[in-house]
Amino acid sequence: MMKAIDTEYNGNYFRSRIEARWAVFFTALGIEYRYEPEGYDLGNGIWYLPDFWLPKQKIWIEIKGVEPSPEEEEKAGALSRQSGKMVYILWGDIPHPEILDGYYRPDPESGYAFFPDGGYDTQYWWCECSDCGTVGLEFNGRSDRLSCKESYWLALKRENQLWRAFVDKDQLTDRHFHTGCPRHGGNLDKGYAYDAPRIIAAYDMARKARFGR
Repeated sequence: MMKAIDTEYNGNYFRSRIEARWAVFFTALGIEYRYEPEGYDLGNGIWYLPDFWLPKQKIWIEIKGVEPSPEEEEKAGALSRQSGKMVYILWGDIPHPEILDGYYRPDPESGYAFFPDGGYDTQYWWCECSDCGTVGLEFNGRSDRLSCKESYWLALKRENQLWRAFVDKDQLTDRHFHTGCPRHGGNLDKGYAYDAPRIIAAYDMARKARFGR
């Protein structure tokens, strides 16, 4: 088996070039990160040292050069359940956005997401809010789901479309109508922004980065 090349970047020694490239990506977007901050005992003799902790987003990021094995997925799921935080596995090369179906889209296979409630999903891509610049990982790069956004209920109310919500309107309180950046996408739940200029530029910087060794 070929050995990954240890790589120095920004004061850290990364275990592989692909990890270092993701660090370049985070730096380009101004995302604070901590590399391998600490390991965790997941029980049953299983220890896990996740690659990145993003303190502002409060999420874990695990980097894999190839598709993760079932055992690696189970570790990520266990960390999410026990820590109460989202865990994402990004695998393969740094995305090289290509034209698919007439628009830009990253590799649809990468971007696994593990939820604290035990759920699991795929196709989580980086996206950006066009109003405040917040970046995050969301399903299919739907920026309308970013944490900076106004509530779905407020967006419906703003568009005079509360009739679309199949809920008991009497159960909606002020906490359901928190303000934030407006939602722009179809159904007020999309706002695809995985090809935002800053995201594309950060991918490009990460792919082109050159390291000392």
